[in-house]
Amino acid sequence: CWIYLVGESVSTRNTKVSTGVNHALLIAIGDYDHWRDLETPSKDARELAKILTYKYNFEEKNIAFLSDDSPEKATGKNILNHISKLHKKLGKNDNLLVYYSGHSGYDEKKNLYLLTPECPTRNLHLHAYSWGAFKRNIKSFQPSEVTWVLDTCFSGGVTAYGDVVTDTKASIVPPD
Repeated sequence: CWIYLVGESVSTRNTKVSTGVNHALLIAIGDYDHWRDLETPSKDARELAKILTYKYNFEEKNIAFLSDDSPEKATGKNILNHISKLHKKLGKNDNLLVYYSGHSGYDEKKNLYLLTPECPTRNLHLHAYSWGAFKRNIKSFQPSEVTWVLDTCFSGGVTAYGDVVTDTKASIVPPD
């Protein structure tokens, strides 16, 4: 598995560092109904939340945490609900860090999907969250900066621009 970090300016409105509020959406899935369970996603996400709070001045109220052991589980429905809440909450100068730790996979057309706990092993396009849709949904409300952290197999197929490639060697070459 790869841990892949992608940061991008959603807009070219300014070239200064944003003075907005830092927000985070942390999604950690280890318990799956139809896939092999993973041991550390929740633990890793909790550690990241601590680092964001203590080292990078994120306020706890601005960190949404969805995992197997959180009050709100990381189901497909809850992920969409939190994206909708962020859409209403974030301003144009705010920053967003999105962390996903869990399984991912490609369909037969080489589209990347982030798997939710209830996702079956077939027909990912019907049950999993497509990377393309996930990226479009987040970018649609135009926070100043978005940083994606993908702790999942196949995340090496995501380029620094957030596009998916099937040749993972291309994803580790920095863009010009």
